[in-house]
Amino acid sequence: MIDSKSRLANFIDYFIDVTSFDGALRNALEALNKKIEQPEKVSFYLRSHPGGYLREIYKRRISIAESYIKIAQALESSAYEERLDALETLVQLSLHAKNIAMPLNTARVQIALMKEAIKRKGNRRRQLEILSDFSIASFGQGPVIRKMLRELNLVEVPEEGKPLKDLDLGWDNHVHDSMSEGRKTPCQVLLDAFVKGISSVTLVYYDITEPQIIKESLVAGKVLGIEVRIGIEFSVGKSKQRRHYKYLPGMFSTPDEFFKFFKDNSNLLDVFIDGLKKNAENRKVVIDTIMKHFNDTHIVRLNQGYEDIAHLCLKPVTLSDLKKHVSSGQYSRIHLGELIYSKLLETSYKRVLYLRTQYQVAKNKKKIGLISQWELDQLTAQYETVRRYYEDMSPERLNEKFLEDRAQVDYDSAFLEEDNIFPQLIACGGEIKFIHPLQVGMKNAVTTIIKNHKFITRVETFNNTDSARRNPNELILFNRFIEIINNKSINELHRFLGDWKIQDIPEGQVLAAFNYYHEKPVIPKCGSDATGRDPKIPGMGFIKSKSIPRTARKWFVATHAIIPAPLSSLILGEGKPLPEAQWQKLSDDERHIILMGNKRQRRKNPIGDESEEEPISFMRYIKYLNPWIKNFFRVAVGIIPAYYTFYMQFSSKTTGMAFALLWFTITFLRNIVVDLVAAHGLDVKEWSWNDVNFENAFQSLFWTGWSVPILNEVKLGFDSVWLMTGAVSILLKDVIKFFFICVANGAYIYSHNTLRNFDNKVKKANFFRSVLAWPFATLTAPLGDLLNIPSIVQAKIWSDTIAAFIEGTGKFTQRIVIRKRDLSEILPSLASEDRFHRMAAALDVLYIWARQQRGQTCLEQILLNRTAFYRIFKRRESSIEKAQRHEYAVNTFNSLFNFFHDEGCSIALCNFVIEYYSGKEAETLTNLIGSHFEHFKEWLYSIKLTIERQEKALSDDRGIED
Repeated sequence: MIDSKSRLANFIDYFIDVTSFDGALRNALEALNKKIEQPEKVSFYLRSHPGGYLREIYKRRISIAESYIKIAQALESSAYEERLDALETLVQLSLHAKNIAMPLNTARVQIALMKEAIKRKGNRRRQLEILSDFSIASFGQGPVIRKMLRELNLVEVPEEGKPLKDLDLGWDNHVHDSMSEGRKTPCQVLLDAFVKGISSVTLVYYDITEPQIIKESLVAGKVLGIEVRIGIEFSVGKSKQRRHYKYLPGMFSTPDEFFKFFKDNSNLLDVFIDGLKKNAENRKVVIDTIMKHFNDTHIVRLNQGYEDIAHLCLKPVTLSDLKKHVSSGQYSRIHLGELIYSKLLETSYKRVLYLRTQYQVAKNKKKIGLISQWELDQLTAQYETVRRYYEDMSPERLNEKFLEDRAQVDYDSAFLEEDNIFPQLIACGGEIKFIHPLQVGMKNAVTTIIKNHKFITRVETFNNTDSARRNPNELILFNRFIEIINNKSINELHRFLGDWKIQDIPEGQVLAAFNYYHEKPVIPKCGSDATGRDPKIPGMGFIKSKSIPRTARKWFVATHAIIPAPLSSLILGEGKPLPEAQWQKLSDDERHIILMGNKRQRRKNPIGDESEEEPISFMRYIKYLNPWIKNFFRVAVGIIPAYYTFYMQFSSKTTGMAFALLWFTITFLRNIVVDLVAAHGLDVKEWSWNDVNFENAFQSLFWTGWSVPILNEVKLGFDSVWLMTGAVSILLKDVIKFFFICVANGAYIYSHNTLRNFDNKVKKANFFRSVLAWPFATLTAPLGDLLNIPSIVQAKIWSDTIAAFIEGTGKFTQRIVIRKRDLSEILPSLASEDRFHRMAAALDVLYIWARQQRGQTCLEQILLNRTAFYRIFKRRESSIEKAQRHEYAVNTFNSLFNFFHDEGCSIALCNFVIEYYSGKEAETLTNLIGSHFEHFKEWLYSIKLTIERQEKALSDDRGIED
């Protein structure tokens, strides 16, 4: 019985697998996994514009994957330039999808999907699902992207053509990367911020001894359009009483500016830099102490029972192991905990396999009576205990269990008092922020702020990592102190200090701090303190609820943690509560600060004998069904109501099927012709099935089939009412009949467009084209009636004819816009001083002109300064704008003409290709040059003659006017 169930389950799994996805997607997954398995063979450099010849030799999604793999796997600090090159490639490719409506959100979705696909290596089904979603996202349809944003737990960002830093969305004032305590490199951290929709990030370091990491942070922020600020974390005080601060030296747009600041202020900052180095050495001493204690104490207990089996014993942790584990920056308790975790995980895995083998052998021995049940139970209990320990093991648990906290093992800071260093830091410019204030207790935190009021300009009132382990009332009470010292009366401050028995601060100092902060409030801030390690703590990012689109706000607020209201109000007001009038203007769901990260469940560590695939729901199976199987069912289901309706009308199976097929043919041809004309216009020899979106065509067939009985019922209902009126005018009958048919058709299309989550513009356009068919169907009704064509078919013919024109125009316009966008980004590089960029740009232009849809048309419009037809409805240009556009066209043409007519240009391009490419890539690109170079030169010459004729005609016109 069990075997039969197993066989049935295997058959179901096999059936689901073979009927899901198509061959192209499976091939793409195979290529992706090869890249993951062989990262050393990854080629990630952006050798071409994403819209240029790169499309001829690489698949876009694989290039995106290659770039992400390089970012994720090149972890050494010395590999920062490789990561930056890969990041630039990734961003450029992601922002150049097949759409112009939502490029920024589409890029964020596709990067998130590719990241997940790479992470899911080993789960083939899930990878295929993600790649399928990636392909659908490429079209950038608004409803699809919004749905995916929600599935990925991301907020939609406005599409204003601006970088994230100018959109004032999410922020995070306290984030760690791999140079401090973080798990990820700066490129990875900031790429995650880009995907989340974060506008500004403060990256925190313990020193600036690795300038390449600082450079990576600032350059990566520029590539991603994120404002990046560098903060330096340090401590003040004696062991177990240290206060933690962050020095924010200012905003720097380039790494050179950052290091110039420290060089120019070296007379003041050398003491600070030396102190940071001393603190780093002190941390190493503490880590050595903790490591020795772990090796001397905990390892002995962990190895109990395995002393005689060397390969099942945990080896002592050494300093060299720790240095290898930390790719850059200073090692810390967190790094030590991760190292212990990785070593203990490996050892525990071996123990699980060892005990599992004994357990399996013992079960068989019990069956044949060689051992007792008691012996089996003892071995089973031991095996299950070790297995559970392995599966549930995490770095966080080991840290809590084995690594002493700072209350037990700590060091004296190089700065024993704030007065030793604060004046020098403030004298250089910048700000000092008090972080983790409640780690030293409420009394000490309040005392510290009052005593150092001249220097502390910011305070961290909410920190994800600290708050996760703290009573929320402590946060609210500390926030109350900030509110009082910034805004309330001196009596309220005295009352607060009295309640907390803080009586050792001189009254003059209290009054001075009160007056100072009333004039310059200490600004409360929130920071995640994210390291990317503990899934139980929400990750990076905060966002004001009013910045979230209304359509997604309720969902986002309901599914994410919210900072307590008193803290939010003071943070939003930068130390002062928002004015009552301003607060009242905000709706209830606009008054919050939302954490952009979420808690996650840590997955159990796998043994290898777990079920490989998770259960597949029916709807999930249907969603990822093989496209051609799905399309077959769409046609089969859609044609039934159409056939039945015409069969009932004519009482003939042949006629019923004939009109049903005619109905489907009209719809199918409309979709096909729209895609082909949008791609290549009326140049039939260039038409290709590759330009047809069959998914959309077959979806249309499904929905159009169900429109037949609906429209037929409308027509029959009209006929009944018309007979009752006794009217005899045939023209009036046709006018009214087709009006109702066309309006009903428009209403039906609008309804199923709504079900399919189409944009409002598309829904309105489809309703409009159906109603617009009314006068045309009325005028041709006599001919249709003469040919015995049903009225609903006549209306259908005209509706789809108009739809073909409207949709074709829309798709044509989009291709023109995309192509012009690509050309406008490529053409300036022809004047670059860098040979590589010049040659790559020339090849890009040649490729777009020769092989890209509408490439020649768009380049001609740019060079001849012609206005595309879709711009005739835009506002008229001023004379200055026209002159600027004309000058740009002339300069661009001259640059392009001179480049390609230079003696030896074709040889130079050929040498460039052979120098940088090999194999199939070189063959493809040299063939491009050989096949099209001379034709392109001739075409440029014809453009030159056209420009000369235009100039002559313009000159003659001026002469006549004179």
